[in-house]
Amino acid sequence: MSQTITADKPRRIKPTTLAAIGFAAPLIIYMLIFYVWPLIQNISMSMHRYTRRTFVTGDAPWSGFDIYKEILSNQQFWTILGQTLIFVFASIVFQYSIGLALAVFFNQNFKLSAALRGAFLVPWLLPPMISGTIWQWMMDADSGVINNFLKLFGLDPVWWLQADHSLWAVIIANIWLGIPFNLVILYSGLQNINGDLYEAAALMAAMLGSASGRLLSRCSSRYR
Repeated sequence: MSQTITADKPRRIKPTTLAAIGFAAPLIIYMLIFYVWPLIQNISMSMHRYTRRTFVTGDAPWSGFDIYKEILSNQQFWTILGQTLIFVFASIVFQYSIGLALAVFFNQNFKLSAALRGAFLVPWLLPPMISGTIWQWMMDADSGVINNFLKLFGLDPVWWLQADHSLWAVIIANIWLGIPFNLVILYSGLQNINGDLYEAAALMAAMLGSASGRLLSRCSSRYR
């Protein structure tokens, strides 16, 4: 009895798969070149003891995890880490909270809401150098707007740009810069919410008698 051997036909790649690979390839190449490779280089550099000379010549000696041990045993590192965590936490909380409040406010679509919403985007559009110069002027100890405002309430001027208050000065400026981004994202999300959900949430919250219920009730009034 003769046996017939049939070779498996090679599977053809679907045109949709080729199209997906073609669309994804530029992004993958971009990520590999500008994200993955620099990350690998940073990890490698962190395990070599570089100086200005060895950075140019490329013959930095291998140190392994010794540099990490030195950093973790340095008290200044933990101080900087704590300041960084305060900066990140305070910035995210206030940027999101204020952005959400403004998004709910502008979601009511009252008169001049479009113009005011555009005005709130100005900090986002300014170059960082101009924003930094504006805040440097506003926080000036002698002629700054913020200290002049504090004087109206009988408060002493604050030296915002000195080491004791510099962290809070940077946090305030960063919050101001990040509010427009959160406003745009959250406002776009509120615009896509079905009006029926607002009405159901308002009814549910009204039954509970919560403060958020009154907020949602006002927010959903335009759908009624």
